[in-house]
Amino acid sequence: MNRTLLSLFACLTFPAVAVSDAPLPGPIPADVIRVVDGDTIKVRAQIWVDQSVEVSVRLAGIDAPEIYRPRCDAEKAPARAAKAAVAAQIGDRIYLHDIRSGKYAGRVVAETLLPGGESLSARLLAQGHALPVGADKPWCTPKPERQDTRQPEPELQPEPEPEPVTPPRQRRWTLASLLPFLRD
Repeated sequence: MNRTLLSLFACLTFPAVAVSDAPLPGPIPADVIRVVDGDTIKVRAQIWVDQSVEVSVRLAGIDAPEIYRPRCDAEKAPARAAKAAVAAQIGDRIYLHDIRSGKYAGRVVAETLLPGGESLSARLLAQGHALPVGADKPWCTPKPERQDTRQPEPELQPEPEPEPVTPPRQRRWTLASLLPFLRD
């Protein structure tokens, strides 16, 4: 009871810390640590003098095939190709713009620009390694069914049912029917 009252008093007395949903406009220079998949990279961003943070960055505006949890086997090859395309196109440094919190803890979503100023997301879209967010993902759509050109097998005629077999009649033994055997 005392704990509950103390918690209620603390909540009413101390103001809540406001967390801003406003995006950080950037540019924030970041060193690339590694490419996670076709739409996520791990970077070390310099946020202040002698202060840097390592964070996973989701490339804004695109979806690429999943490499770690693919929905089907057909998604694996395009996922590896998208990851390789990202690795081949980014150097050691990128610039983050319009940075906002991602839906998963520890990850942000940002517009990622290459040193020449080109959007990495736009380049991946143009190359076909990614799709716009919300687009139907064709990687795991079922393939149309093949037309069967084989000749149907001839129908088998059912075998005639065998004649029912009647069990032999069982003899009922009564005391009168057993008397001749008992006299001996």
